[in-house]
Amino acid sequence: MRLLAIIFIPLLFSCNVCKKGKTTEVQNKEVIKEQTNTVEFTEVKAGEDSNYKKAENLIITTQQEMDLAWGKMFAAYDRKPPIPTVDFETKQLLLATMGEQASGGYSIKVKSIVKTPKGMVVTIEDAKPGKTCNTTSALTYPFQLIEMPKTDQKISYVRVAKVNECN
Repeated sequence: MRLLAIIFIPLLFSCNVCKKGKTTEVQNKEVIKEQTNTVEFTEVKAGEDSNYKKAENLIITTQQEMDLAWGKMFAAYDRKPPIPTVDFETKQLLLATMGEQASGGYSIKVKSIVKTPKGMVVTIEDAKPGKTCNTTSALTYPFQLIEMPKTDQKISYVRVAKVNECN
């Protein structure tokens, strides 16, 4: 009987330790979820013919900045699309440009915005055509303009390269 008690008592305590470890692990995951939040955003405009010759990330917080950026985005167009209305009291815009590319098939896209304790992290995907893709030989200038909630937090950017393979 004592032998059984000697065997089962350590097993009983070791199971409690395992349960406590799992609880701590779950609590840590919950803390991480509380510290990072996905920020909702919407695309305003995207295309391949901006007049931005270099890769840039611009935060637009006023109508005047919007007018200048819109004019540069569509400088090559005889008839520019109408400038969208933005409530700059509660929203701001982010313009991500890829710069000059030697052919078609390139694109840029904001994949996510995450709020962290240290600020916001914007993940941008730069996509290029694979070697088997047929593309135009014209110069392109990919861009994407998105609308997001206004923030005073520091914004940092992560650029991710992607290759789109064609069949």
